[in-house]
Amino acid sequence: MVTVTLPRLLAERAGLAQIEVDAATVRGVLSTLERDHGLAGWMLDEQGGLRPHVGVFVNAEQASCDEPVGPGDELRILPAISGGAR
Repeated sequence: MVTVTLPRLLAERAGLAQIEVDAATVRGVLSTLERDHGLAGWMLDEQGGLRPHVGVFVNAEQASCDEPVGPGDELRILPAISGGAR
């Protein structure tokens, strides 16, 4: 099982800040979250790719959707931060 830590907005929608997911890739984890935890459309686009405003890290390393994951891995989802003052 992969331990997933959600940012506040997604945690509020899913009703959990951490979720255990059984999947072989990052895309599999995100697909499961979208399907089973009320997060459809929040992380993956219509083609199954990562939305541009979402960052995914596996064991503190930035990861792509095709990155393999396994038991004991920790996956964090982070929304992109933009804007600010000049």
